[in-house]
Amino acid sequence: MAKTSEKSNKAAAKPAVKKAVAPKATAPKAVVKPEATKAAAPKAAAKPETKKAVAPKAVAKPETKKAVAPKAATKPEVKKAIAPKAAAKLEAKKAVAPKEVVKPEAKKAVAPKAAAKPEAKKAVAPKAALKPEAKKAVAPKAPAKLEVKKAVAPKEVVKPEAKKAVAPKEVVKPEAKKADTPKEVVKPEAKKAVESKAAAKKVAVKEEAKVEVVPEVQEKPKRKYNKKSAVESMPAATPVSLGEIKTEKLSYPDKINFRLSQIYFHLNQEKVNGVYVNYLPNIKYITGFTGSQAELIIFKDSIHFFTDDRYEEQVKTELYPLPNMTIHITRDLWNYVEKIGLLENVDGILFESDRVSYFDAVEFRNRIRPCKFKPLNNLIEPFTTSKATEEVELIKESCRIAEKVYDEIMKFIKPGMTEKEIANEISYLGRKYGSEGEAFDIIVTSGVRGAIIHGQPSDKKIRKGDIVLMDFGFKVKGFSSDISRTICVGAKPTREQRAMYTALYSALERVVNAVLPGMNGKTMDSIARKVINDAGFSEVAYKHSLGHGLGIETHEHPFLNYRQDNQIVPEDAVLAIEPGVYMPDKFGMRVEDNILVTKNGAVKLTNAPIELPYIL
Repeated sequence: MAKTSEKSNKAAAKPAVKKAVAPKATAPKAVVKPEATKAAAPKAAAKPETKKAVAPKAVAKPETKKAVAPKAATKPEVKKAIAPKAAAKLEAKKAVAPKEVVKPEAKKAVAPKAAAKPEAKKAVAPKAALKPEAKKAVAPKAPAKLEVKKAVAPKEVVKPEAKKAVAPKEVVKPEAKKADTPKEVVKPEAKKAVESKAAAKKVAVKEEAKVEVVPEVQEKPKRKYNKKSAVESMPAATPVSLGEIKTEKLSYPDKINFRLSQIYFHLNQEKVNGVYVNYLPNIKYITGFTGSQAELIIFKDSIHFFTDDRYEEQVKTELYPLPNMTIHITRDLWNYVEKIGLLENVDGILFESDRVSYFDAVEFRNRIRPCKFKPLNNLIEPFTTSKATEEVELIKESCRIAEKVYDEIMKFIKPGMTEKEIANEISYLGRKYGSEGEAFDIIVTSGVRGAIIHGQPSDKKIRKGDIVLMDFGFKVKGFSSDISRTICVGAKPTREQRAMYTALYSALERVVNAVLPGMNGKTMDSIARKVINDAGFSEVAYKHSLGHGLGIETHEHPFLNYRQDNQIVPEDAVLAIEPGVYMPDKFGMRVEDNILVTKNGAVKLTNAPIELPYIL
């Protein structure tokens, strides 16, 4: 029987080396029924393609759940390969179906010169339609597009059915467990083909994975960072506007109106609509805010205060009740500003170029375009050097604490004590007497270390005859004091030491007596420097400036030195005057007091000893 089939099929199917050619509709004349366990492979059996699957004239759409991979080499069902052009043993459960439709037996497939498509572990080979075998493909005359893991349907585009591939020309819908004869339409059952459990066990898991189409998982869309979503994506900082400020404070210093009027004058002078302020001390000078994060945008007719949600309650009780001021709570200023349209119809705003980094300035400018972002150095500071009466009172209190600490520390210091021990006691006493903390790092140096102008306390022990230099200050509600005191420990001072101290104190007093509103800081420095030079101490020993402004910061405008001639001292400015002389390998001295400049001259807020103090 095998020989008969071989002779009848010899002329009918001709194998292709790289592409299999299928005749138009010819089929073998005799029907060969499959054996129970073996079947002969005809000589002319088409050689399965190894790499390609070609669909004639049309490409079958991919199956939803299963697809035949024509590219891959045909893999036998029972782990055996069919040898073309030679008599080979067919797989158990396979057979060749000629011209007539042979109804497949359990777990057998009919493959007439065309790939038969497996149904639910069974396949039907219709007369006119060639179904592909699992992972086999027929190469007809016309080339077709390569589809990975897709079924091939000749001569007609076949629409995919739910989870099964359909034979060409006639739609054959799979039944639950059996495939019907061709040319009949079979409805699928509830979008799911039921497979035999026994057959499913014999099918390799890997093969199933190859033909199964995994449902596409929709990727969770990534949140894009843009100007609007950045604000809305912060649950802890939902941007809100508290409207016109309602604070427990019923008034604010008159000096604030002066500062605002000067800012408005600058806006007109620079031909801009507003000013952006980000430096916290300047914000405090305008609004009274003491927190660690805030920004201001000031227009001629309104003030906008921005802070984050940490200070939402604090601002209600702390800010000055300035007219037309609105509080905004946000953690992303520029996104929020764009969202509320604050800069719409604004041509340009100024910013503190000495307080905003170049990187931030470029970024801010790009984000607020077409509004211009114009830099201006020392934008706010010239208007904050003149202190309000309320601010002066806070500085005075800070100075009183500093002087009280000095009186107490004189009782504490003795030979054998380290510089660190003295510094720690100064810090403790400052808080004990009511300060919020040190205005700056406490300086304590002794002996030869006194020539280090801003030397930090060390473990060096105080010896008899050492000159000890102490520089410290404290804060009260944000406002600072800054004094320096020089003493001799364990012995009476030498003549040289007394002469130096006298020269420094005399220079300090000469400046205090000369200062008036409108005086140039350079002039004040020259007065002190002349006194020191006349006392026989060279300018080389006097290495720093005469002094500086004092307020929220320890060092503010104006700066009193010989290098700058534009530092004008206004009325109500608070100054620290600190002449000093430093002699390497010997010692250093500095005498520093704080003064208030009034229209009638200077008022001393602290009082250094006239002569060099000493402790025996």
